Amino acid sequence: MIPGYDSFDWFSNLLPLLLLLAPALAFVRVGGVRRALVAGAGLYLLALVAPRLAIVHLALWLVAAALQPLVAATGERRSGPWVLGGSLVAVLAPMVAWKVWPVEFVIRMNEWPNALLRSSDLAEAIDFTAPIVAAIGLSFSSFRAADLLVKSNLGLLDRLSPGRVLAYGVFPPLLVVGPIASYDEVAEMLERPTPVDAGRVSAGLGQILVGLFKVFVVAYLLGWSGGIFDLFRSNDPWQIWVSLIAFTIFFYVNFAGYSDLAIGASRLMGADLRPNFDAPYLRTNPTSFWNNWHMSLTRFLRANVFTPLVGRHPERQPAATMLTMLLIGLWHSVTWASAAFGIYHGISLVLHRQIERRRPARTGPALRVLKPVAVVAWFGLSLPLLQLGFRDALDFYAALVGIS
Repeated sequence: MIPGYDSFDWFSNLLPLLLLLAPALAFVRVGGVRRALVAGAGLYLLALVAPRLAIVHLALWLVAAALQPLVAATGERRSGPWVLGGSLVAVLAPMVAWKVWPVEFVIRMNEWPNALLRSSDLAEAIDFTAPIVAAIGLSFSSFRAADLLVKSNLGLLDRLSPGRVLAYGVFPPLLVVGPIASYDEVAEMLERPTPVDAGRVSAGLGQILVGLFKVFVVAYLLGWSGGIFDLFRSNDPWQIWVSLIAFTIFFYVNFAGYSDLAIGASRLMGADLRPNFDAPYLRTNPTSFWNNWHMSLTRFLRANVFTPLVGRHPERQPAATMLTMLLIGLWHSVTWASAAFGIYHGISLVLHRQIERRRPARTGPALRVLKPVAVVAWFGLSLPLLQLGFRDALDFYAALVGIS
């Protein structure tokens, strides 16, 4: 990790840059120039973190750009599945390696780009002063590259030029916190200016302000709650419960706030991204919750894992649900605790669907209040699995009920 690095460090550089970039994109009509502006801005922001991080992302998207025409051309051929499979391995392997061997991967990821920069004394000096860099944004970029290749294989995207793939890949608002936006969400603005009016500007700025409020007011006031995962052994059960509830709210507000910043910034640049959260804590059951939580990730996995597995065989839904949720857990980290997170939510979804088939959901004024509270508690109880190792998580749950 970068010592002291925070996702807002990214937006603190992006938002001022928008004062120049957004007006330029509103007037520049030549597609190639527009894409160069977008790609240049993304690589510049990555280089501000560390030049070697820009090289890593550039390498990933150059690979994707080289593979996309091949995948698009072979989509209907017998070799198509093999070409797609090999291409997906190529773009997903770095992310998987990072999740499985985090320390070794970060070391190698810092070494080889830095070696490339040694041909320039200035570039090497700038890179040398940057702190050790984790693979910031690699998960989001890898999934977007995979989504691009799958859609190309299915014929939903024609052959794209390298400039188009690169501009989409390093589209500035998406690089650090997502969402996992599809190519079609930014394709139009990469080709021509989007009409700028008061509605677009006010909507973009409004969403940025909402994001800032979530991150710097609500999340800031609840930031203390994360300390409970280090201190739970020295706290009483009621203190752990209060802290866990506060962290559950923090976890959503912080994540959703950064998504708002990304979506608002994208809107000012002319791209209309789909929402990433839609009041998940107001939902009344696990299925509705996951349909409205980190929707870009669930859309990606539903389209590329769940639906292909189920196909025309509804009896496969439970197994497909379990695998999809397991992948969501492992997307955070390849640990037993993260796997347990996925299994917990997979079982919850399967059980909810079974119950829903047997009897209709009960309604009423009291239940409209109690059900969202229960959903928040249900989700909050899974968060220790993302914050702690498996054994420490078990100790945390024991402490919740007063077992020392």
